[in-house]
Amino acid sequence: GGRFVARTIRANMHEGIPYQIDVTVQAPTFEAAEQVRLACLEASFTAGCDNQWSVQIITEEALLADKDPRSSGVAPDFTFVDNSSHSVGALQRSPETVIEVEVWLNSVGRGLTNELAVYAPEGFRFMPDCLAPGFDSPYFGSCRERYRKFGSIIYSGALVNLGEGGLGPQDVPVMVKLAVLTPAVTPKRNDWYFLLGLRGVDTAWGRVLNPVTIQHMDATASYAPLKDSIVDITVTFTVFYPVPPRGYVRVTAPPGYNLTCDGFRKGSLPGIFGGDRGERVTCATEDATIPPGAVNQMLVGLDVPGETVAMPLDIMQADGIVPPASGDVVLYGPWALNRGRYSFAFPGRTPPDTPPVEDNVWRVFLLDSEKRNVDGSNQVTAEVLSSTVAISSFKLSWSLASPGSMVDLGLTFRIDLPILPELRVAIIQIDYPAGFQQGVRKPSDVILHTPGMPVDKWSWIADQASLWMHIRPNATIPNGTFAVSFAAITPSRTVGMPVPNQFVVSLCEDFPWCEYPVLQAPVAGFSYGTTGQGGDIPEETMNPAAQGGNAAVGATWSMLTLLAVGLVLL
Repeated sequence: GGRFVARTIRANMHEGIPYQIDVTVQAPTFEAAEQVRLACLEASFTAGCDNQWSVQIITEEALLADKDPRSSGVAPDFTFVDNSSHSVGALQRSPETVIEVEVWLNSVGRGLTNELAVYAPEGFRFMPDCLAPGFDSPYFGSCRERYRKFGSIIYSGALVNLGEGGLGPQDVPVMVKLAVLTPAVTPKRNDWYFLLGLRGVDTAWGRVLNPVTIQHMDATASYAPLKDSIVDITVTFTVFYPVPPRGYVRVTAPPGYNLTCDGFRKGSLPGIFGGDRGERVTCATEDATIPPGAVNQMLVGLDVPGETVAMPLDIMQADGIVPPASGDVVLYGPWALNRGRYSFAFPGRTPPDTPPVEDNVWRVFLLDSEKRNVDGSNQVTAEVLSSTVAISSFKLSWSLASPGSMVDLGLTFRIDLPILPELRVAIIQIDYPAGFQQGVRKPSDVILHTPGMPVDKWSWIADQASLWMHIRPNATIPNGTFAVSFAAITPSRTVGMPVPNQFVVSLCEDFPWCEYPVLQAPVAGFSYGTTGQGGDIPEETMNPAAQGGNAAVGATWSMLTLLAVGLVLL
């Protein structure tokens, strides 16, 4: 036999705490192990057999002096069985979602087997009836969940009964599809175990390392990182696994946030917000699946019939998995959300302080009509909130928006506390969404509706979709409402509205590049065919190009002028 010593590092061992040591040993061949087992069985009738593992807990001084251990114990040797070879793969690997896992039996040992047990790592859970829906094979009969403890970890298992006659070496490779609920994240120890048996006796075993890793949906939540403020929140996500008709999008903010459907904008979602049944997008903060009082959750309904399409998906395979003979997998619609990128927006109030790091994440999940997860992410980055400036209640107003047309815009926000000169805010910069074009042609196309603000001029570039409001040097920006109206040209129908669709308000120290923003606040945009009165700007002054307005001092900057300014600044 062999011997090894494991030393504790910088800590003492304590009573009542389970400990585990993983070691790698060279096992005997199956034939040699069988000879030892038979020899020990014969010797047990006479003098016994030394086929046990001995564990001793001893101090280093006693070990060096070859003294007796402080504590010791023995465990019987384990039964040796054949090795079996397996492959595991999954087309979908979304978190907290029931997925189908393909388990391939590439070898089953040297004899017959009629039982298969598959044990998934901690966090995975097989369904009570664990064969995947629609799976049919002459080799596999039924499947039920069963738990088993390996070391200190409890594994969920799928106990699969094989068909009459079982499986022999001549029948492999063969595949079975199992239904399993995935964990929130990939477990640290991601080992899958397999036991094959014949009438209750283990005959072979195998292990696959790290075959199914959790892949989170690409999603973002964008908003101004301000403490205890009402902000526009834009949720953007990429659909890879299509959402069936009348599905949902569930949004869960970090604790302390308060979400509201008042002011919801559907963005690029199909359908009409508040439209007739069968073509509408809905928003709810109260639902049977939302716990009472959970003000940080929202359920967006997709009450649309969906579009019928045939959608090929690339097969994501684990190394070594046997590919299906048909090649690509094709999913047939209809789908409420096809593959693509989508966004929508809504107002919300941020908490007074940033939540703890472990809780400061958003959860965005796509659901089917029964509100079961289709795909999602529970690791969407949340903002670290700041109180450098106290600004809130960003609102956007717009005239009727048609593709490729001039639209009149109004932007307002509230300054809750004066912005002192020490913060060095020299510019309030407004960036339009991607695809928009500059609609300002002359100084009077911009109207500042709050003359008490220390803005002495504004500037723009004809071929850049931005507007700069210049703050007087060393001026304090007082508390109150900041309101400005201006014009922009929407993207053509061929280009389409961007995803995400956001205006960005930045408080900048420098001009014109805004390399060091004091604050960047995204404000949700709008869709074609809509109009919105979201601010405190009088409707009769919403058309700056027509009204003319009273501008303080206007300035049109050409790119050549800006380059010259940049050279002077350098």
